[in-house]
Amino acid sequence: MARVHDGIFDNFSEEALEALDFARCQRADGSFYGTSGQCRKGKEAGDKPAEQTRAKATKSGGVSNEQAMKLRASLTKQIGDAAKSGDLGKTNNLMQALAAVEGQLKARGVNLSGGGAMADAKAGEREVARGEKFISRARAAMKRLSNERNIAQMRLQIGRVNQIDEAMKRLRKKAEQVGGRLDELTGTKGQGKYYVS
Repeated sequence: MARVHDGIFDNFSEEALEALDFARCQRADGSFYGTSGQCRKGKEAGDKPAEQTRAKATKSGGVSNEQAMKLRASLTKQIGDAAKSGDLGKTNNLMQALAAVEGQLKARGVNLSGGGAMADAKAGEREVARGEKFISRARAAMKRLSNERNIAQMRLQIGRVNQIDEAMKRLRKKAEQVGGRLDELTGTKGQGKYYVS
């Protein structure tokens, strides 16, 4: 259908360019403006160089390198979360998005291998803070469960005692995993700092 009207469109666009004669003008103060017709507040400046057009696009309408790096970090975290949850479709989509962002950054000359140490350190600090918070909550939960177990045992509620034992066992196992990771991150292996009884 577009082929039938190609000639009509070409004629229209030529007539439109003639009727709508746009000019790029520069004022005395150096600023630019556009007009249809003649420059009244300055002199004709001609077309904008391609270099300026590209710089403006990345400065205002496009994404800055800093924003792209933040997006890259966010995508990396989301990929890890999706992989942990086992959502292969989401993981694949996020990896494609990450590859596109990294491709843009590389095209801009951004070194993706350097500068990651600070980001890794901050991520490690956040992981330690989350882990310590979990250990603190796990200790409080173990105390509550222990008290509930003692009460259930005194009341001879064997079924409830077994449920509580299972819950304590699961919590202790998770706390050991988190504590082991914290020991690795903080270098406190063997000191029992993150032990949950």
